[in-house]
Amino acid sequence: MSASVKDEKKAWLISVVLSLGNAMNGHLELKGGELYVADANVATDGAYSLPTDVAKSLQKEVSAGQLKLGAMYEKIQKSLSGRNCPRRELAPFWGRQPLRLRN
Repeated sequence: MSASVKDEKKAWLISVVLSLGNAMNGHLELKGGELYVADANVATDGAYSLPTDVAKSLQKEVSAGQLKLGAMYEKIQKSLSGRNCPRRELAPFWGRQPLRLRN
């Protein structure tokens, strides 16, 4: 993987985690267990999950200026768990509308 692709994936993951953390911190009535993330190669590479509490905590720390993005990325990496996503399990979801969070 080239450095630019790696940097793009790193930036994408940071923005996804910050966005989810911000949304959940702004709406305390929302509940969640894990954030699942994957790229276009999910059928072969699988996916990863991160506890939503970690996303909320990291967003608060970054927002308060207590954590730099590089250190945040390291914490994300340590908290990620690999998940298998066989192609047959993904097939029913292709072409469907994304799930929406509800209050």
